[in-house]
Amino acid sequence: MFLFSLVGLCVIVYYIIHFLVFYYLDSDLELYLLSKLGKPIDTLRGKVVWITGASSGIGRDLAIVLAKHGVRLCLSSRKQSDLFKVKQECVEASRGYLHANDVLVLPMDMLEIDNHKKCFDKVIDYFKTLDILVNNAGRSQRAEWNTIQLKVDRELFELDVFAVVNLSRIALNFFLKKNIQGHIAVTSSVTGLVGFPNSATYTAAKHALHVSKDRWPARLNLERQKNLFGAKTNAGFIQICLQVVFETTMGRTGITVIIAILDFIMIQASCQLP
Repeated sequence: MFLFSLVGLCVIVYYIIHFLVFYYLDSDLELYLLSKLGKPIDTLRGKVVWITGASSGIGRDLAIVLAKHGVRLCLSSRKQSDLFKVKQECVEASRGYLHANDVLVLPMDMLEIDNHKKCFDKVIDYFKTLDILVNNAGRSQRAEWNTIQLKVDRELFELDVFAVVNLSRIALNFFLKKNIQGHIAVTSSVTGLVGFPNSATYTAAKHALHVSKDRWPARLNLERQKNLFGAKTNAGFIQICLQVVFETTMGRTGITVIIAILDFIMIQASCQLP
């Protein structure tokens, strides 16, 4: 009887701790412990990080935070003028760690999949290496399921799934060929785990990305896996204006709230890279 009471007490304490963690922290318990006990972000100083979707929102903020710690950056999105503004912000925030030539502006449309390899080669030609790829580019969607046009479904999957998978494969093959301890991060959403109202296509795309991402290591033998790391970002609410234009009346996206977290990428990478 005492044993059952003890087990019951442990379960109650467990759920109380989890409630307090989610109430007071902006991450899960594992990430919080990594942030306190793992290597400092300064470990990434001098590393090369390529961020897609870097002209605004999460990508921009992540770039600035990394710049403060001396991380060399490649910034990509379709908006070249905005990228140069972010580059200037990164150099100013770096406290002298970075100079203008440490931040590469690389305009890129993720939907132009045939150009992914060319863009990747430009990054390597410029920096001679790559340590972390952050797949941050993406768009959201909000509409009732029965009103969504198939074109919207296809466009969102092309950007949020297929483009991410393709660029990640290019990076993975580079890491394997050069025997580099590389890291691939993906900005995802908890909607890929728990559905969100009126976001059926977005939810399906993120779920597909989760499943695909979880299976990447299974395609490699253990010897080839040892220097490769992956991460998905699924926690914390960040409000961002996503003026995503679908040229249709159905499934058009306006200002939304997407779910992601910056620290996950930085902490995971600093814990795993030497």
